[in-house]
This record gives sequence, C-alpha cells and structure tokens, in this order.
Amino acid sequence: MADFNEYKGVWVFCEQRQGALMSTDFELVSEARKLADELGCEVTGLLLGDNVDGIAKELGGYGADKVMVCDSPLLKDYTTDAYAKVVCDMVNEYKPEVLLIGATNIGRDLGPRCAARLHTGPFVRFEKVPFPMEEILFDPQTSGGLLFAVAPQDAAALEAELQAAGLPAKIVGTIGEKQTPEITVTYE
Repeated sequence: MADFNEYKGVWVFCEQRQGALMSTDFELVSEARKLADELGCEVTGLLLGDNVDGIAKELGGYGADKVMVCDSPLLKDYTTDAYAKVVCDMVNEYKPEVLLIGATNIGRDLGPRCAARLHTGPFVRFEKVPFPMEEILFDPQTSGGLLFAVAPQDAAALEAELQAAGLPAKIVGTIGEKQTPEITVTYE
C-alpha cells in the first residue's frame, strides 16, 4: 500500500493541439489554484508535446506555480499509449496528491487509462444517459474543481467554508478500498 503522505501537490494535465493550449487548461489551472491554496501546496501543469516550451509560460498567469514539460517528437500528436505512459511515469516519480484532467475527448480517453494504470480507480462510465445529461454530469467545470476529493479530516471544515461563501457544497461520498474499476451512472 502506498504511503499517501508522500503525495503532495495539485497537477493539471495541460492539453495542447498543434502547439496551442486548450481553454480547458486555463479553467483547470484556475480551479487547481483554489484547491492547492486549501491544501497548502503548489499547482503544477503537466504539458506534453513537441516544441511546446514556449506555450508553457501562459499557464503561470492562471495560477500554475510551475509547468513540467515533456517534450519529444513522439508526443507531437496525442496517442493514448504514449501519453498515458508519460503521465503515469511522471505521477509515479513525482507523486502529486491530485491530478486533474479535463473532460475533453482526449481527457475522456486519457483519464480512465491513467486511473487504471495507477490503480487509483474509479473512472466514470455512462449507461443509458442522454448525451446532453452526460455533458452536464461530466463537463469541464465539474472535472475542473466543483467535484473533488479532500482528506477525510478536512472534509467537514471545507464543506462549511464553501457553504458560508454561498456555494451549495455537500459531502457526497468517501473513498474506500478499491472494489470495482469504475463508477456507473444510469439515467432512469
């Protein structure tokens, strides 16, 4: 079993296409900043691609303390296996406490694969859910900070603080031992 005290920091997988950052990156970094401030840690962007050093600086204005760039011609275009390997290798080496991945097409492919490889489970799978409802349940705002995990001893205080700020916060579950590899959402 991993020693979770070794894990520190909030990371954001920063998606780029053809050398340009996606708008979800800025949303996620901004939300990560809020979460990191609560946790007392840094925000790190994780940017993969080819010749993407120049765009990494843009993330600082949205709250990233640093950006780790994995630069290789092999990462120029997204491929599931290459990106999942690099992201998982980085997570295993540097041990972030939280990794946020946007609900884009790439994020929806990469997130579950990283969860499976890192044995973090679960990932979300939808059954009989109309696409508009799926979009509401799994949009960048939800993935970017409105739904997140905190240490059990901090949950009640964070819930109270968010409610005092006028936000409709609720504790919706707890994390236990892994029993299934996914969460299933069924629309009735």
